Amino acid sequence: MIVNMSDSASPEQIEHIIQRIREAGFTPHVTRGTERTIVAAVGSGGRRHEIEALSVAPGVDNVGRPSRKPFKLVSRQTRPVSSVVDVGGVKIGGKEVVVIAGPCSVESREQLLDTAHGVKKAGANMLRGGA
Repeated sequence: MIVNMSDSASPEQIEHIIQRIREAGFTPHVTRGTERTIVAAVGSGGRRHEIEALSVAPGVDNVGRPSRKPFKLVSRQTRPVSSVVDVGGVKIGGKEVVVIAGPCSVESREQLLDTAHGVKKAGANMLRGGA
């Protein structure tokens, strides 16, 4: 079950929902967005009716079933901002295009170094190599 907190929910109201979810036999998973907080009741065998009853608790906007869509934790619904990963100063996921190139299989140090120089000269940001 998913508990959507209202955009004006206080930290105390959110903590209250987290505690009720634990008491109902589930593990709470909190996602804090820029506009609202979502608390998921994760697990099976808990008391669902207790989670559904939270719809009238202060600070709760609504309670619903989770989406059947894959990748819920990284979807635009729960995470509206793109992830940016910094790898040695190269930011992957930002506004710049990142090109990673290299051989399908590395056969020798010399081959890899020659490829690295060519990849860099061609404008790629990172080197990859298969085993």
